[in-house]
Amino acid sequence: CLSFSTHQHLRQLQLQIPSLPLANGHQIPVLALSTCSRATPHSEVMDGVQNALLLGYRHLHCAPLFACEKAVGDVLVHLSDVHSGLDRDQLFISSKLWSAHHHPRHVRDACLRSIKALRVDYLDLYLVDSPQAFQFTDFDSGVEVPRDDSGDILFDTETTHAQTWRAMEELVDEGLVRSIGVCNFSRAQLEGLLKEARVPPVVNQVEIHPYLCQESLVEWCRSREIQIVALSPLASHTDKFDLLENETIGSISEDVCFSPKQVCLRWTTQRGICVSSEVSEASELSESVDMFHLELTPPQMTTISSLNCNKRTFNQEWLSWDEQS
Repeated sequence: CLSFSTHQHLRQLQLQIPSLPLANGHQIPVLALSTCSRATPHSEVMDGVQNALLLGYRHLHCAPLFACEKAVGDVLVHLSDVHSGLDRDQLFISSKLWSAHHHPRHVRDACLRSIKALRVDYLDLYLVDSPQAFQFTDFDSGVEVPRDDSGDILFDTETTHAQTWRAMEELVDEGLVRSIGVCNFSRAQLEGLLKEARVPPVVNQVEIHPYLCQESLVEWCRSREIQIVALSPLASHTDKFDLLENETIGSISEDVCFSPKQVCLRWTTQRGICVSSEVSEASELSESVDMFHLELTPPQMTTISSLNCNKRTFNQEWLSWDEQS
C-alpha cells in the first residue's frame, strides 16, 4: 500500500480530477472509485481505497451489495487518524438503496446502516438502485433477491416510486444525505418521478460505453439538469464484447499514445458523463487519472460514438430495457 506524503501534495493531486456541478449546487467528481469488489479480501480493498485517495480520487462509489462499505470506513478512519490533511468535506461518498428496501419504512434504516458502515456523518449522494422494488428481505438475512419456490422474483407491487422518493427526500431534510438520485431509470420513469418530486433527482446512473451511447437519454437528462453517471463504462460486466480489443479503439489509442482504457473513459467524460474505476493495483488506478491529459478531437469522438450498437453488458433479469429511451 502506498503511504501518504504532505498535505500540499494531496491538494495538488486532487486538482487532477475535475468535478461537474449538480443541479442543487453541489459538485460531483468526474472520476469515481467503484468499490464493487465482493470477492476481494477486506485488506486488499483497504489498500486499493487508500491508493486511490493518494492518487487524487475523491469520489467513492459504494453500495451495501458491494460488501465493501466497512472496508471503506476503516480506511477513512485510519487516514483521518494518521493524516489530518484528508478532510471529510474533500470527499464525495455515495451509496445505494437496494431494491428489497424500497418501502418507506425501510429507507432511513438502510441509509443509516451505510452511514454507520462507512463511519461518516452523511452521504454526499444516495441512489435508488433500481426502478423495481422487491419484497422486503431482512438487512442481515444474506438474501439479496427474494424468490418463490419456483425461483421467480418476489416483487413489491404496492410500493410506488413516489412513496420511496418521499422517504429519500426526508433523508435530505434530515441532513443524512446531500443529494439523491436514481439508477437504471428510463425517461418515462424519470418523467413520472419528476411530477411527484419535491427534491428532484440530480443523478441517473445507467450503462454507457461506446457500444451503448444512450444519446437520447443523455440529452434528455441533461435538459432536466440530471447528471448522468456511467455504469460499466468499459463494458466490463461481461467478457463477450471485448471493447478494449476493438480495432477502432485500438487505432485511436495508437494515434494518441494513450491506452484503449483511457480512450474509452475519456470519450465518456468528454461527453460530460461521470465514470468509475474499480479497486485495483495503483498502476491501473493511476492510468484512469492520467486520461485527463488526453483530449480527443471531435472527429475521434464521432468515430467512437459510431461504434454504438445498443449492446448491453448489464442484463439483470428484473430490469426492463424496453423502457429505456
